[in-house]
Amino acid sequence: KRLDMTGFAYQGRSGGMRRRFEELAKIDVSAFPNATYDLLRTVLECSGKVYLRANAPSRLGRGATLNNVLTALKQEFAKEPYVLGILNQIDAGGPQTAAKYAGTTQSLNAINHEPDHFSQPSEVHAAWDRIKPLVIRLVT
Repeated sequence: KRLDMTGFAYQGRSGGMRRRFEELAKIDVSAFPNATYDLLRTVLECSGKVYLRANAPSRLGRGATLNNVLTALKQEFAKEPYVLGILNQIDAGGPQTAAKYAGTTQSLNAINHEPDHFSQPSEVHAAWDRIKPLVIRLVT
C-alpha cells in the first residue's frame, strides 16, 4: 500500500523537503495513486534543486522546471555513469513500453498536465523504483 522507503532517511535541513518525504512515506498508494505520483514528481524536482543549489548553483536558473533540473543534473553528473544512467532513464524520450514509461519525465509531466491521464498504483511503485536511487544520491 505504501512506497518502499527502505534505505532512505532524509537528513537535510529543509523543512519542506522533510515534510514531503514524511507524506511520501505515509501516503496509501492504492487509495491515492495520482496524488502519490504527483508528489513523486515534486520530490524529484525539489531534490534536484536542493542538490544543485548546494553544489552547482550556477547550473540552476531562477524558475527552473523539472526539465531544467534534469538537464543541469546531467551536466553535473556527466562523469558518474551510474547516476547519469538513472537520469537518462528518467529523461528518456520517444515511444515507451509501459514498463519503461513509469518514472520518466513524460509520465511525470502527464500527471500534471494531461486531464485524462490517471496513474495506477503499479505505475507509482515502478516510478519510485526508478527515481529512488537518484533521490537518495541527491539528498542524503
